[in-house]
Amino acid sequence: MRIPRFAFALAVMVIVALGSGLVMVTARAHTQGSVLLMTATPPTGEAIHCAMPIADPAITDPKWGTCVFLSPPQSMLGFRVISSDGDRIEMGVRAKFTGAKESVGSFSFSLHDLEQVPEKQYWFRPGEKLDIDVPGWGTMVLTGELTDHVPPLVSEDKIQMDPKPDELRMVSPLVLRGKELLQDFEGGTATNTPEVRMYIPGQGLWTLSLHPLEGAVEGRVNLNRVSVTLNGESYTFVTGAPVARSKRVWVLHDANYKPDPRQEGGFIGGVYRTPAQH
Repeated sequence: MRIPRFAFALAVMVIVALGSGLVMVTARAHTQGSVLLMTATPPTGEAIHCAMPIADPAITDPKWGTCVFLSPPQSMLGFRVISSDGDRIEMGVRAKFTGAKESVGSFSFSLHDLEQVPEKQYWFRPGEKLDIDVPGWGTMVLTGELTDHVPPLVSEDKIQMDPKPDELRMVSPLVLRGKELLQDFEGGTATNTPEVRMYIPGQGLWTLSLHPLEGAVEGRVNLNRVSVTLNGESYTFVTGAPVARSKRVWVLHDANYKPDPRQEGGFIGGVYRTPAQH
């Protein structure tokens, strides 16, 4: 599995390809194009949508050719385009269901954990369904169609941009200190979670939450950006979509954070927390 230059460990959803709300496959599904718009429907849970280029996987930037869904503590899913042959696409799929229902405290999966799951290869034809058996879970269904571009918006219904209640949405965020760019998480997306963590090498760990955190500073939400002042310096998080319904978030910066040594580069992700921790 090719690893992007920044990794992900999300509580609810991670999409390493640029995700999008997709039109469900019908008899008129597009069968020509250079981008696969894929929908994966697990036995339980919401459908996963993502877009993966297929024109030339050998030279495609790896961060756009992979779609990852990490949902601690229960499931891990990873998809990538391996090759294409006429109207067929060879897909690499990693899928694991742990069966765990609860976790004490915070919990997360990482790309390293997903890489330990054996990858299986399948030939997939856009416009048709592919059934994949996930041990201990059931049948996951893949559908999809082809298009000539990567859609720019992450959304389950393709036109709804308003975040859900208690959702903090970070889509390809830029992190700025004053006018200085600290990190561009291009293609990195965290949705369906009230708390997001972003690690920037050399800068430490940033935690943004819709709920108060000990030691955190209150920040201001204005459409697609979060502004906050820490230690006399201004920071701005600029995203590709509205951040939250709330007008405020709490921002915590840990400059001394050390990531797992297996983790290379920066990462963006959410946090699984039991309700009592809010």
